[in-house]
Amino acid sequence: MLIDINYLGQLFTILGGVAAIIGLVAIWYQLKKNKEINDAQFIVEIFEQFRSHSQLFSKINPYEIRDKNLNKKDKDKIVSLLGFYESIYYLLDKNVISFDTVNTSFGYTFFSLVHHEYVQESELASYGDYYRTIFRLHKIWVDYRTSKNQKIIGQNNSLEKLDDYEILSSKR
Repeated sequence: MLIDINYLGQLFTILGGVAAIIGLVAIWYQLKKNKEINDAQFIVEIFEQFRSHSQLFSKINPYEIRDKNLNKKDKDKIVSLLGFYESIYYLLDKNVISFDTVNTSFGYTFFSLVHHEYVQESELASYGDYYRTIFRLHKIWVDYRTSKNQKIIGQNNSLEKLDDYEILSSKR
């Protein structure tokens, strides 16, 4: 029994194509799994940084019964935490982390912080040009939560009420 060489060539070409497709799917799956693992490790690292601000959090959370006595001795912690959220903005902007993850993990404390009267008075309203990323993050986060019908903590003291909000939150 003789096998046609053309038939074998076509068969091997088809099998090679199928193997290449299976290989691409396997590579894609592995990359996806690696990304999920990297995202998880990244979130753990972020939480470690986040927990370093626990004393400040105890003063601003929960929003409804928080300590309204933030003052100058808390200022370095406030500036540090605002810097943390500036980093979050850049990570979101570069699509390094997803908004779903950030929203779930940090939404409550972000809005508790930026809607806090002292934080607005001492930093955000006074030095708005230095905190443009915070204003941009606020704007996209409000839009995100509004689109998902999620509550925004401290809305009655929103950054949106500040005079220069639209200018500061725009991406010139």
